[in-house]
Amino acid sequence: MIDFLKLRNFNSVNFYFAFIIIAVSHLTGCSKNPDELRKDAVKYFEQAVDYYSRGYYSNAEKLFNEVISIESKIKLKDYSGDSFLYLGIIAFEEGSFLNAIKFYESAKTIYKSKLLRNKESIAENNIANAYASIGSFYRAKEAYRNAIGISQLSADKEGEAAGCNNLGMLFFIEGNYQHAFNNFSKALDAYQFLNNIEGIILSSMRLGEAYLRFGSIQDALTTFEFCLNSSYETGFDKYLPGIYNNIGLCFFHLNNFAEAESAFERSLNEINNRNLISDYSWIAAVNLGDVYYKTYRFKDALNQYHNAIAILDELGEGLTAALVKLKTALIYLLSGLDRNEQDLGRAEMLFKNLTEYFDDLEFQSGMINSITGLAKCYLASNRREKTEALMKDLNRLIENHSVSLRNRITENFAIVPQITGRVTLNEYFTIPDKVREMIEFNLRIDENITSFLLRNQLYFNLGDEAKNVLIDSLKNLDAQIDFLTFEIANELSNEKYFNPEKIKSYKKLLREVRKKYDSKLINVLSEEFGLKHNISLRDIQKKLDTESAFLAFISFEDSLLSCIVSNNKIETVSIPFNISVLEGQISALAQNLEEVNDYSAANILNGLYNRIINPIEDYINSYKNLIIYTSGSDFLDMIPFHSLTDNNENTLINKHNVFYFSGISSDFNSTGSSIAIVHDSSFKLKNIDMRNPNVNFLETSSTLKSDLLGKDFNSILFLTGAYYNTIQNNLIYLETFSDSASIPEFNIKIGEAKALRAENILINNIFPRTTFPSRYLAGLFPNAKKVIIGQYKFPAEVQSVLELEMIKQMNVQTDFERILNKTSEALQTKNKIFLSAYFHYIRL
Repeated sequence: MIDFLKLRNFNSVNFYFAFIIIAVSHLTGCSKNPDELRKDAVKYFEQAVDYYSRGYYSNAEKLFNEVISIESKIKLKDYSGDSFLYLGIIAFEEGSFLNAIKFYESAKTIYKSKLLRNKESIAENNIANAYASIGSFYRAKEAYRNAIGISQLSADKEGEAAGCNNLGMLFFIEGNYQHAFNNFSKALDAYQFLNNIEGIILSSMRLGEAYLRFGSIQDALTTFEFCLNSSYETGFDKYLPGIYNNIGLCFFHLNNFAEAESAFERSLNEINNRNLISDYSWIAAVNLGDVYYKTYRFKDALNQYHNAIAILDELGEGLTAALVKLKTALIYLLSGLDRNEQDLGRAEMLFKNLTEYFDDLEFQSGMINSITGLAKCYLASNRREKTEALMKDLNRLIENHSVSLRNRITENFAIVPQITGRVTLNEYFTIPDKVREMIEFNLRIDENITSFLLRNQLYFNLGDEAKNVLIDSLKNLDAQIDFLTFEIANELSNEKYFNPEKIKSYKKLLREVRKKYDSKLINVLSEEFGLKHNISLRDIQKKLDTESAFLAFISFEDSLLSCIVSNNKIETVSIPFNISVLEGQISALAQNLEEVNDYSAANILNGLYNRIINPIEDYINSYKNLIIYTSGSDFLDMIPFHSLTDNNENTLINKHNVFYFSGISSDFNSTGSSIAIVHDSSFKLKNIDMRNPNVNFLETSSTLKSDLLGKDFNSILFLTGAYYNTIQNNLIYLETFSDSASIPEFNIKIGEAKALRAENILINNIFPRTTFPSRYLAGLFPNAKKVIIGQYKFPAEVQSVLELEMIKQMNVQTDFERILNKTSEALQTKNKIFLSAYFHYIRL
C-alpha cells in the first residue's frame, strides 16, 4: 500500500513542510541622494517580487541583490531582510539548499536586530526546512524549536502552530511517531485557540497519520472521519481526496478491502467531480490497484496502475512511474505463471526495460526488484542457464549493497517484500553441488533484513551527542542520495531538454556520496551492533562441533529441500510437499495454539513430524544438537520443530537439543553471574526465595531501562511485553512498564538492545503475531548467544504458573520441556501444548 508520504520526489519535499512565504508590505519612498536611493530600493524590490511571482527567478535575484547593495550604501535595512528571505526561497526552489540557509541566516539576523519577531520566526522555520531537505535533521529540529520559541515569545499562535506542525512532520518522516504526535497535538491546540478551521483539519490529519503508523488503526479512522465531517461542513473540498485516501488505508490495514475500495474510489471521484488538482490522483489510483491486486482482480489493478503511470509520466516523475511499472510487471508475471505465455512475454519485456533503466540510474533497490522479476520469468519458461546468471547478479547486488539496500521507496512495491521474504528463486539450485550457493544466497537475504531493521533503528535511537552528529551526517548523505537519484531520473525522462553532461556530473557525485555512505554505515553497524556482514556457510561450518548439525529447510511449490550441514559435509533430502498444504497446516496449528486446543494441535504436530522429520531421521540421529534454519516461506518460520511429535508421542526435543538459527554471535562474553527478572505488578512472588543474592527482581513500574542497559547479567527474563508495529516493522521495543509506550525512559528499543549485556535473554510475553519471523527479533540482540521467545499467547492462569516455574529454575538455559511438565502438574493437566509456543534461538 502507498500512503501519501510514500514515493515522493525529493524535489517535492515542500509537500511535507508548510513553507511560509511572507507577504511583504510595499513601502513608498521620497527623493534622491539617500532618499532617492531609498526610493530606487523600493521600486526594485517591488519589481523583484513581481518577477519572482511570475517565475523569472534570475531577474528577481539581480533586483533583490541590487536592493541589498543600495541599502548597504545608505545604511538602511528596510527591505534587505525581505530580499535575503526571497533569495533564500529562490535558492531553495532551485535545490541550492546550503545557499538558501546562508540567505535565510542573513534575513534572520536583520529581523532579530529590528525586533521583527514574526519574520524572525519565519526565517528560522525556513532555515529548518532547508536543513531537513539536505538530511541534516538534528539542525533542522534545533531550528524548528527556535522558531517555536520565538513565536511563543511574541504570542504568535499562527507561527507557533506552523512550527509545531513542521517539527512534527520531521519526526514523522524520521519514524518517531510519539514525538510527531505530541507536536501535532500542540499545533492542533494553537489552531483551536485561533479557531483556524483549515489548521484544525490539517493538524487532525497529521494526528490520524501518526495513529496509523503507531498501528492504532481505529483511532486513526476516528480522526480521519472527524476531518471528513469538518471538511464537508466548512467547504475545504481540497482536502477530501487525501482524507478519503487515508480512510482507505485504515480499512486496507484492517483487511476490510470492500470499504478500502470504496474510500479510494471516493478519493478519485472527489478529484474528478470537483476538478481538484491533487497528488492523490495517482496515489489513490495505485492504492485502489493494490486493493484489486489483493482481491485477485488483476485486470482492474492493471487499469489503475496504468492510470497512475500516465499521470506520473506527465508530471515528469520518472522514477516513481518506474516503481509503479514494477507492479504491472508483477501482475503480468502472475498471469504468465498461470500458463498465459503472452502475459509472461509482457512481464519479461517490462522487467528487462526496468532493469536497464534502474541500472542506468544506478538505483540498487530497483535493480534488485527487476532482476528478480526477470529471473522468475526465465525460470517459468525453463531457461535455467539465464536464471542462474541473473541469480548470481542478484547475489552480488545483495552482497555489495546489503546494508544500504534502501526499501523506503520500494517497500510497498510488488517484489521487494518477496525478495526479503526469500522468494522461490532457489529452484535453479536443484543440483546438489549448488546447495551451498542456495543456502548462502538465503543467508545473505536474511542478513539484509536484519541490517535494514537495525539501520532504521540506528538512524534515530543512538541518543549520544557524538553519535547523533555521526548519524546526522549519515542522514545528510542519505538525503543527497535521494535527491541525486531523483534528479538523474527526471533528467533521463526529460527528452526535450536532455542534458547528458548534467547526468554524467550527477552520476559521478552520486557514486562518491554512496561510497561514503556505505562505508560509514557499515562501520557504524559493525561497531554499534556487532553485525557480521556477508555470513557464509563456511563461517557456520567452522563453528559446528562434531555433535552439532545446521539443518536448513528450503521450500518450493512442490517440495521441501532438507540440507543437513555438518562441520565437514552437506547432505540433502528432497521431500515431496505441497507448499499450500503446508501453509494451511501451519495456519491451523497457530489457531489451535491460540485457542489452547491440545487435541487438534497434537494431531498436526504428529502429521508434520511424519512429513518433515521422518524422511531425514537417519541423517540426524547421530547429532546431539540441531540448529534449524528455514527459508522459502514465512510459514516455515512459524513451525515449532522442537515439539513435532512422533507416533510414540516423543517430541523432537526429547531426542535432540533443538535451536533456531539467528546469526553469528559477537565476541561478547558476559562476566556476570546474576539474573534479572523483569515483571509487572500483577505478578505474584509467592513460593519464591527472594533472598538469593544472584537474582534481581525488578518491577516494571519502577524499573527504568537504565537499570538494565550496560549492566553485566548472565541472564535476563522479561516477564513483560515485546512488541513490534504491524505497519512499520522497524518499530520494535521491549516494555519495562505496561503503560510505557509514550515514556522513552521505560522502553528498550531494538537500537538500544546492544547494551543488554546478557548472554541469555528470555521474552515470555506475546507481541503481535504476523508473518514477521521472531528469529529476526532474536537476531537483533548482538550480545545474547541464546534468546528464547514465547511466540503465542497463553491463558492468564497458565502464564502465571509458567513464569513461577521459570523463576524457580533461575536459569534461561534450563530444559523448557521440564519446566512445562511442571507447569502441567501444577495445573493438574497433561496439556503440553505450551511447549509449541516457545522458540529457542541461538547465535553460533
